[in-house]
Amino acid sequence: SVITTPTNQSLRYMIIYAFFGLLWTNQFLVGMTIMMLGGAVAGWYFSKGDESVAKAGLKYEQPTLPVFTSLWRAMKFHMGSVAVGSFLIATVQFIRAVMYYIEQQARKGQENNRLIKLIFMCIQCILWCIECILKIITRNAYLVTAIKGWSFCPSAAYA
Repeated sequence: SVITTPTNQSLRYMIIYAFFGLLWTNQFLVGMTIMMLGGAVAGWYFSKGDESVAKAGLKYEQPTLPVFTSLWRAMKFHMGSVAVGSFLIATVQFIRAVMYYIEQQARKGQENNRLIKLIFMCIQCILWCIECILKIITRNAYLVTAIKGWSFCPSAAYA
């Protein structure tokens, strides 16, 4: 036999909060990885100087540990930019999950209603498109932030 326990409202809110935290943390780690690798590659690319640079007396050196240097720079200066971008993506992912839950609840009572299925399919498709566009914009903004050192909003506008 299955034992059911009554769930109170505060437990539901804690589960919702933890689920959003999971989505945000996942996107934050992805964003920090993009920022770290973008900064390391940009440091390597822009450290190459040609002969005219050397004649001018300027010296560009490649960092000793480019990935760790980039990670340090991202953690020290750009964690807020990554937090903003990851929050935007996590919010859309959370809305998609809530809409999926609502869809499953609506289907329990009306399995044969094609209009409801069509409406939810359209909503899920639109939210998926928004999520993909946000992922592209935030990835480009992270790279611009890693290269130029700008905050998230100007980097996203530039990207």
